[in-house]
Amino acid sequence: MDYPEKPKNWTCVGVILDAHGIAGGLKIRSFCEVPKSIEKYNPLIVENYPETLTFKIVGNIKDALQATTPKIKDRDSAMKLKGKLLFAERNQLPAIDKDEYYFTDLEGLTVKDTNDITIGRIKNVENHGAGTFLEIVLNKELKTILVPFNKNTVPTVRITEKYIILNES
Repeated sequence: MDYPEKPKNWTCVGVILDAHGIAGGLKIRSFCEVPKSIEKYNPLIVENYPETLTFKIVGNIKDALQATTPKIKDRDSAMKLKGKLLFAERNQLPAIDKDEYYFTDLEGLTVKDTNDITIGRIKNVENHGAGTFLEIVLNKELKTILVPFNKNTVPTVRITEKYIILNES
């Protein structure tokens, strides 16, 4: 199985940061609201890995989690997974409120200005602790911009219609 993009009906819930120890342990960052809850969504797809893996959270390491999986038994195998994204089956995730969105719901949406003119597409959604930002590829300039994802900057989100409105002022 090769997943150059996100697997269909699966949502990114974390990333493998590094190997931990010599027995196949992994250091992972969970994107879940409660980080340890990533374990509830097993088994997970690992980006570009041929099978799903079941993870067990065994500890905390600063801003990450220490995890093991029965199929990864040595440091070399664990190192090959460094930087790989983790995906959970969408129907395993908790229901969300009307004004909440999974990042994966926003990726790929058309971006329109306040005059309803298409100006780009959402390439990625990022949150590094200072808030959520949308990475938008603009059509005309063929460049990428980062904008904060909040009600002032993005007053309208229409998931089913596949677009957002960007307030450029």
